[in-house]
Amino acid sequence: MREPSSAGAARRTWSLVALIGCAAIAVAAGAQQVGHGARRLAGPAVPPPLAWRAVPDAGAAFQAWRAAGVRGRRLVVFSGRWSSIPPAEVIDNDFPATYAHLAPQAADVGAKIRPDSGLLLAAYSGIARELTTVMPPSAVAARAEATRASPGQVARPGLISSPASGFQRWIVSCDRPPSGAPPSGEPVLVLVEPSYLGAGGCVEVEAWLSARGLVSDLALVALQDPAASDAQRVLADALGRRATGPGPGGAP
Repeated sequence: MREPSSAGAARRTWSLVALIGCAAIAVAAGAQQVGHGARRLAGPAVPPPLAWRAVPDAGAAFQAWRAAGVRGRRLVVFSGRWSSIPPAEVIDNDFPATYAHLAPQAADVGAKIRPDSGLLLAAYSGIARELTTVMPPSAVAARAEATRASPGQVARPGLISSPASGFQRWIVSCDRPPSGAPPSGEPVLVLVEPSYLGAGGCVEVEAWLSARGLVSDLALVALQDPAASDAQRVLADALGRRATGPGPGGAP
């Protein structure tokens, strides 16, 4: 006895649906395998090499940042010295008020721009909102000992938190392992002083940044700093020769 035509049609429809479903599952499984294979082949993202700019010193670095119009950035400085507050003739009592509104097109601040005042000017003028100074281990230990009684300072092995006037400052030993915190993706300003170069136990600047997932769109190398030896100035000059062109705002 022949089954009703409607029942046969329904059976054929369900069979077709089942075949289509099996084919879709097979295609999806194949796509998943391809996707996993692609992910295995693709290595970690490699940041582009730094585009170096050479400047005479940290004071000239401030001028370069100001000319580039950068504001509110994280600043990472590699140095073998601590850039101290300039003497009284460089900073007057209303220094923060004087420089809080410096704009990129502002007039030159003349004698107040020194190798020792460049980083402070960057902070007070709003170019940098946070400063991380990467130093050799011996320099970090000496700084921690010298400032042990400073209010608000917190020291841990290879790391010092030293806020000042609402400005966050970190001092980090160059051999301290990365914290493991995910990078923010925000490009940082970079300044390398000669006194960092050739220091024992310190990795190269690019390697230190890469290990922490940091990238920079404005990396400066100072050719001079008060604590540098002749050999370190030679290394800075060699790094400066890797510069891809004149610095921001015509800095050399």
